[in-house]
Amino acid sequence: MRPPTRRCLTLILIFLLTFGSLELSLRWLTPFSPQPLKSLLSESAQHSFSNRRLHGTWKNGTAILLPPIETKDVLFVGDSFPFGSYVKEENTFPVRFETLTGRTIVNLGVPATGLGSYNRMLEVGHSYHPRQVFYCIFSNDFSDEGPPPSRPLFIANGTKSLPGDSRLFLRKLSLRQQAKDAIKQIIHASLAYRLFNQWLHAGSFHSLPTFWEKHFFLFAHKDFADRVLQDPAAEIRLEAVAELIREAHKFTSHWPSQFTVVLLPPKEFVYGPLLGEAGKLMYEDAHYRRFQKLMRLLDASKISYIDTTPFLRKRAAEKVKLYFSIDGHFSEEGHNAVSELLATYPLISSISTRGFLKSFP
Repeated sequence: MRPPTRRCLTLILIFLLTFGSLELSLRWLTPFSPQPLKSLLSESAQHSFSNRRLHGTWKNGTAILLPPIETKDVLFVGDSFPFGSYVKEENTFPVRFETLTGRTIVNLGVPATGLGSYNRMLEVGHSYHPRQVFYCIFSNDFSDEGPPPSRPLFIANGTKSLPGDSRLFLRKLSLRQQAKDAIKQIIHASLAYRLFNQWLHAGSFHSLPTFWEKHFFLFAHKDFADRVLQDPAAEIRLEAVAELIREAHKFTSHWPSQFTVVLLPPKEFVYGPLLGEAGKLMYEDAHYRRFQKLMRLLDASKISYIDTTPFLRKRAAEKVKLYFSIDGHFSEEGHNAVSELLATYPLISSISTRGFLKSFP
C-alpha cells in the first residue's frame, strides 16, 4: 500500500493534469465554438483580470494606486466604468477622451465603490487642480443597500487634507495576505472558474440569453429592477444620491473647475427599447424614470449633467455592441462611444453648459 504522502501527491498531480487539460481544451475550442458558447468562453477568458495599470510600486506591503500628483485638465471619479474593467487602459473612455481632446486627465475610478467613495476621490483629486470634473454614476448607485454614507467634504487651509479613509487609494497587505492574493489571482485566471462564476452570477439575475443583430447578450430580467423600484427605501436612496451629488458640487465650487455628472445606463436601458416584445422582459420605462427624476433634482440645484442613454441607444441602433455579452460593463466600443460624446462637451460656464445639454439627442 502506498504511503499517505505519496497518495496525496498522486491525487494532486492527477488534479493538476485534469485541470490543465480542461483549461487547454476550453481555450483551444473558443475560436471554433458557435454562439453563445463562443462569447461565454472568450469573455470569461478576458475577465480574469483588469488590464488597468496600478500606479506606484510595492513597498513594505503597500501599493499606492494614485497616479503621480501633477496638474491635470480633467478629473474622472466613479466606479468600475471609468476605471475600465476588462479593457486595456488605453481603451477606457477617460483615456480615449484624453486622446480625442488633447486635455490631460487623471482617472480615480475604483471598482465596487459608491457615491460616498466618489466624494472621497474628490478630496484626493483636488491635488491635481483639474479644470473639469466628470462625476460618473451607474445605475447600481441607486440600488445599493441603504442610503450611501455621507459626511462633509473639506479642504484645510486651502490645500487638500487626506481623510482617514484615504486608504481607498492604498493597498496594504501582510506577507500572508499577499500570498493569499497571489493564489486568488491564479484561480481567477482559470477559464473553468470564470465560466462557473458567470453561471452563478447569471442565475442570481434570472438572465435572459438574447441575440441582437448577431450579437449575443445576457440581460437581467426586469424583475431584478422591479424589486429595486418597489423597495420602500428606493426614494430615500434617490434623495441620498442627490444630496451626495450636491455635496460634491458644493465642494468643487471652491475650485476653478466645472463639475458635471455623467449618467451611465446598464445595457438593459440601452438595448431593451430596441428589442420589441423581447425587450419587455428586461426593461420598462419606469426603470429609466429614476434617471429622469435625478435629472430633475439636478436641474433644480443647477448642477450640470450628461445623460449618455439617448446617445448610446442611437449608437446601439446602428448595430454596435456597446457592452460585453456576459457582463454589464462597457466593451471597447462602449468606451469609444462615451468618449466621443464627452469630447463634444464644451468646457464653458455651468449655465451655458446646461443649455447645451438640452440639445443633445
